[in-house]
Amino acid sequence: MGFCAFRKSFKLLKWWGFLRPFSVMLIVVVMVGVLLMVQTKMKNFIHKNGVFVQFDVQEKVGMKNLELLKVKNRSNKGEILPTSVSPYYDWELFAADYEEMMKTLKIFVYPDAFMSNKFSTFSSIFLPHTNPFDPKLGNYFSEHMFKIALLGSSFVTKKPEEAHFYFMPFSINIMRNHPRVHSASAIEDFVAGYTDRVSSEFSFWNASGGADHFYVYCHSIGRDAASKHQKLHHNSIQVTCSSSYFQRLYIAHKDIGLPQVWPRQHEEVLNPPDARYDVI
Repeated sequence: MGFCAFRKSFKLLKWWGFLRPFSVMLIVVVMVGVLLMVQTKMKNFIHKNGVFVQFDVQEKVGMKNLELLKVKNRSNKGEILPTSVSPYYDWELFAADYEEMMKTLKIFVYPDAFMSNKFSTFSSIFLPHTNPFDPKLGNYFSEHMFKIALLGSSFVTKKPEEAHFYFMPFSINIMRNHPRVHSASAIEDFVAGYTDRVSSEFSFWNASGGADHFYVYCHSIGRDAASKHQKLHHNSIQVTCSSSYFQRLYIAHKDIGLPQVWPRQHEEVLNPPDARYDVI
């Protein structure tokens, strides 16, 4: 009995050794088939709220025909309803949002930006630059022009209760050249102290934990400005034209990149493009 059982086991082992490569191939084929089915389902899947879209839209219709995919999906009240087309390709959705923003967006600027220069020895840190086109500013030009443009825009409101965002008007560039605040460590201390003062004198910071507050700076010296105030770093929005967006204190999901402009004096091109030719 034992010998017969051994012979049967031996035969099964031989057959398994022969079929083993084919069984592995069968398993691989089944797995690949399942993955292809899932991928196909995901491509054709459209979320009811418009969150998921068909990622192969461009492959099917091409960029030139994206105009045909615009969905005139509006209710009787003129409200734009969710569509299956990505908002990045629908200029009507963007235009409507932009128009609404131009009419309703309000920003409250903390009063330090409007104080007299005689108010404090640190007033210049908050005031707009008197000569933003000074060639000595170099790549800090965008920081100052942003403040000047904002203060002269229709977005600024004197009623903080109706504001959507709150601007902290300190200038990293001015601090960098200030006789009492010029080192990186001193700048960090000043920004942390100013944030604490804002949170204690006004109720707007505490209402959101600083999430609706933002500040602006250019170049890499400002990247550590918020390092000594955790809520300012983690919650508030830094608008930066830094030399690198891969720095340790730049948080991609909340921070914003500001185009860096470096105005230079007009320089005559020695060899304009229309006068150039190929050298063979």
